[in-house]
Amino acid sequence: MNVMHKLTLASLRKNRRRTVVTILGTAVAVAMVTAIAVLAASFIEMSRTQAILGSGNWHLKFSGIDKQALPVLEAYDNYSDMDISLAEGFALLPEREDYTRKAMAVTAYNKESYGKLPVTLLEGRLPEVPGELLLSEEFRDSAGLGWPTGGPVKLEYGHYAGSYIDENGTSHSIEIRSVNDAYTDDMWVSEGNRTFTIVGYAQLNYLGQGWQDSFTALTVFDPAATADGQRDMTAWIRVKHPTTALYDDGVALCGKLKELYGDYFG
Repeated sequence: MNVMHKLTLASLRKNRRRTVVTILGTAVAVAMVTAIAVLAASFIEMSRTQAILGSGNWHLKFSGIDKQALPVLEAYDNYSDMDISLAEGFALLPEREDYTRKAMAVTAYNKESYGKLPVTLLEGRLPEVPGELLLSEEFRDSAGLGWPTGGPVKLEYGHYAGSYIDENGTSHSIEIRSVNDAYTDDMWVSEGNRTFTIVGYAQLNYLGQGWQDSFTALTVFDPAATADGQRDMTAWIRVKHPTTALYDDGVALCGKLKELYGDYFG
């Protein structure tokens, strides 16, 4: 033990009260710093979880695409994986002609996406093949139809027809299959009847917002089985390493899709 150690120990023994206060103060300071660090980490994690529940776990989103765009997106060097959805159309609900929400918007996801979607299963199971429907808790509690899990339902299926006027004043007709684009005054276009199987009910979180004009129903589809030009798909990409270059990467990918389609706007 050198001289400095001996002097230090002697000083600590001589001033016991000051030594105890110093030790306690140091312990309290370390505890406070640790508590603040843990609180900050918890807050960041809570914010991340709420963001995922509110809008999904993705970094880049591309709407209005078809299966031709998928190889372009998968070739992105920071690509990790993606969820793919298809706005299939609407199914009219029986005995709800006079209600605002008189239809179900049927949205299909590729089967691999269901392990990542913010869906909390309440009864039944997740859809596994096309034609199986997962309905929302809100539909079960407010639609008044009492459809049991496992039962078949036969519904009139179709889409809405709307229109828009471009910057030159020219009117264009559009086919509407997405709940976010449909309005109650759009014209209904029937495509015949389809039979579905109700396989479960779930909390759909952001996938089924209560302000929408239609209830939400989820099913399964195979992106490879869709036709070229069926641009009702949306892809949500997760990247390997989120960086500040993410926005520029998204712009570059939009440029490649514009080369593919000629009229892509993101």
